[in-house]
Amino acid sequence: MFKKNFFIAIIGLISLLVLSTSITVMAEPSAEFISTSNLTLSEFEALYPMSAEAEAAIVHVVPQVPVTINGVLYNPEDIKLFNGQRLHFTLDNEGNLYAFTSAKDLEKFINNEFGQSELINNNNGATRAAVALWEHITYLGDSISLSANEARASFGDFNDKASSFVVGQGLDSGVIWEHENFEGDSFTRPGGTAIPFLGLYGWNDIASSAARFD
Repeated sequence: MFKKNFFIAIIGLISLLVLSTSITVMAEPSAEFISTSNLTLSEFEALYPMSAEAEAAIVHVVPQVPVTINGVLYNPEDIKLFNGQRLHFTLDNEGNLYAFTSAKDLEKFINNEFGQSELINNNNGATRAAVALWEHITYLGDSISLSANEARASFGDFNDKASSFVVGQGLDSGVIWEHENFEGDSFTRPGGTAIPFLGLYGWNDIASSAARFD
């Protein structure tokens, strides 16, 4: 038990250090800049709808922890009951995993949980930290980051390689998607949060597109 608690404490310390340090990862240039300005998550996703066939083909990765879906708590393996339905994931203030079949329900949950206004881009021009993903756990290895108001439809060679995820202080939120072009499941975190190991939530080596809401 001591070793487990010590390991958790170390991971937490690393996350705090990452959040308190200016992220200097260079964002790879995109062929086309896609803006999230003045859009909520649900509004942004509506611009890139999945086909019925693509959604029906979704098979969720089983997380290592229980998940509350649309307000009902499920064992990890029961996520398979939702195969064929798109899920929008997040964590509460205590790190518990939640998912919703509606992006608007996800927004309501985050508003209530973190006391924020809706997930909307109101960039004031101030310098802000990045939305960034790393190849390995605890923010190690190769990495990519998004510039202000940017959505990245593909990570290119970095597709399906991310194992840790940070949304910097001062941002509204950061979102990653399972597939290119903002398709498949999504995972949203508010500003000032970090996930040192995405695999805990069934998201290791999965993300292939992302968006930053300033």
